[in-house]
Amino acid sequence: MRQQVKMTISGYLSRDPELRVTQGGDKVLGLSVPYTPSRFDQGSQKWVDAGPTLWVKAALWNQDAELYADKLAKGTAVIVEGEPVLRAWEKDGRSGVELELKFAQVSIVPTAPKQQNPAQSFPAQESEPWAPSAAFSDQTPF
Repeated sequence: MRQQVKMTISGYLSRDPELRVTQGGDKVLGLSVPYTPSRFDQGSQKWVDAGPTLWVKAALWNQDAELYADKLAKGTAVIVEGEPVLRAWEKDGRSGVELELKFAQVSIVPTAPKQQNPAQSFPAQESEPWAPSAAFSDQTPF
């Protein structure tokens, strides 16, 4: 039996995706999602970084690349799933390893628009918010 591993990461795109065309004519859209571990610091009562940032790269190919090219931008909340692959690299005398998700699938996570004053977005309640409405029935609908 062939072993297959899938990895999922959710986060915000760290840069605008780059759409390229290979020498063979395939379209590829490169994505990058960072992950920085964090922990809650009791002294400052704030979340602080607890390690180096892991940069996870992924690529969408052909129809998927075209479909998402104008839908994704830096800061878009996404969920990316694919097969994890480590790739060694060298550039300008430096070397390292990066994590890439092969055969990636992407979902865009809808986010609520930011409001100027969140307190004004909810009307004042005359009754307790947890009280059932008059239309509430105790009978199960099925």
